[in-house]
Amino acid sequence: MRLLLCAAAAVILIGCQTSDERQTAQCTGYGFQPGTQQFAQCKMTIEVQERQQRAETQRQLDAEAAAANQRHQQLVSQPLTGSLYAGQQSTACGWNAGQWVCRPTW
Repeated sequence: MRLLLCAAAAVILIGCQTSDERQTAQCTGYGFQPGTQQFAQCKMTIEVQERQQRAETQRQLDAEAAAANQRHQQLVSQPLTGSLYAGQQSTACGWNAGQWVCRPTW
């Protein structure tokens, strides 16, 4: 249980680090010494990977938003038909000029 709590605390603390702090910790963990060419190359490689990951995540979010918007547009463009109350007249409703418009269908 104690190990689990320590692991959770470590994850929380890692989340509080800046990208530069994460990169520095990662590269020193690999054994590179700050101020060396290898350390700079390590940080640059990690930065490029992080940027690519953020760009891919943004592309996925954009695609999901576009798909949701398309589904929404399909739904609001379809007329709604049916009876509001059993045994009474039917209505046809649709989205027109930014508002719902309903009319009776006899």
